[in-house]
Amino acid sequence: MSGQTKKRSGRGLAGKLSGLIGVLLLGSLTETAFAQAPLLKDDFETEKLEWAGLGTSAKVERVTGAGKTKGGAGALQFRYRVEGKKSATTKPETTEAAEIKKDKPQPTAPFDILFRAVSVGQLANMNALKFSVKTEIDTPLVVTMTEKDGGRYLTMLWIPKGEWQEVTVTPDECWLADNKDDPKDPDGKLDPDKIENIALADLSCVFAPELSAQENGGIPVSSLHLGEHTILIDDFMVSGGSPLTPKRDELAIDPFNQDLLRWFALGDVQMRLDKASPLKTPAFRADYKQGDGGYVLFVKNTRGMKATSADSLVLDLASTKSCRLIFMLEEKNGSKYSFTLAVPGDSEPYHRVVEFSEFAAAEGVKDDNDRLDPLQVKTLTITDVLGAYGIAKQKNTLWIGPIRLQPAPKK
Repeated sequence: MSGQTKKRSGRGLAGKLSGLIGVLLLGSLTETAFAQAPLLKDDFETEKLEWAGLGTSAKVERVTGAGKTKGGAGALQFRYRVEGKKSATTKPETTEAAEIKKDKPQPTAPFDILFRAVSVGQLANMNALKFSVKTEIDTPLVVTMTEKDGGRYLTMLWIPKGEWQEVTVTPDECWLADNKDDPKDPDGKLDPDKIENIALADLSCVFAPELSAQENGGIPVSSLHLGEHTILIDDFMVSGGSPLTPKRDELAIDPFNQDLLRWFALGDVQMRLDKASPLKTPAFRADYKQGDGGYVLFVKNTRGMKATSADSLVLDLASTKSCRLIFMLEEKNGSKYSFTLAVPGDSEPYHRVVEFSEFAAAEGVKDDNDRLDPLQVKTLTITDVLGAYGIAKQKNTLWIGPIRLQPAPKK
């Protein structure tokens, strides 16, 4: 009798395990079956390319071979040129532009751009744009998405040279380009269902001609990387579904919680995220040379903040050598407010809260309300100007910790 009981118990346990495994398998299969396919996917495994090079020197081709692909058989190679003067022509590169379908628009470009047209409505459920990228020089990469009959939205990434980097861009990271020649947008927000093209470019193509025309103004010519360069792209896709990122901290200018920096720099500098900084928190690390009349500057977009109650800027810094930093906040109307801070050396953490009242208005641009308004600020620029004070050339490392705005105390 006891033997029969044991047998029944054994069969019962086996049955329960079998049922549980079945439920788990069914759940897994159901998840797989209902997982949303990418809205767009370019793995470059075949010769067919949906991408084009716009601009007088832009060339696009599929490449193969060791070091040129992230995974798989092929990748996209974009060759372009950083000019030291403004290009006289703006026509698209005809061979590559022919790869775009005839029923899709073929815009012109004032500099070399990597471009992909998409069908309006194709990206309606977009939650992220993802791709792998490899550059031969440290590259300020701009990613843009343009709406049909709407605005152009963009974000910027700093791509360290020589290694494949994984990029993820979410819609809430992108801001509306608002220069005078940019297209206007009726509702002021990115509408994925209206996107008609995606483009990538090296931001140096924009700044190099201007800086060369101004005899560089302290920015070394070598840092502009004039000439021909190559960007490799692999596994480009747009995913759909629920938003990937939590609600944005409206007081954070940059919490440095992503693998790639959302800054760009001008000057001879190497930048990266440092998770073992002297500040005991992930920080933006910049390695550069001070002195000899030169300087470096770092720029961060601040559009999208809604910190109506903020009255100060919270800074955490460290530097191997002492430095003299100018913090400049620029509003959408062009008015600028700056504050100069002397940071000690020896890599010692330095904490400072700078009240907006300490920022001085720059001359030449009239501000409508004669005050620094955080809702109108579009960029934060940090410049080490110590090199302009006649010191000998020396290496320096600067760490910038999470930057945020601080609300005024409640009364």
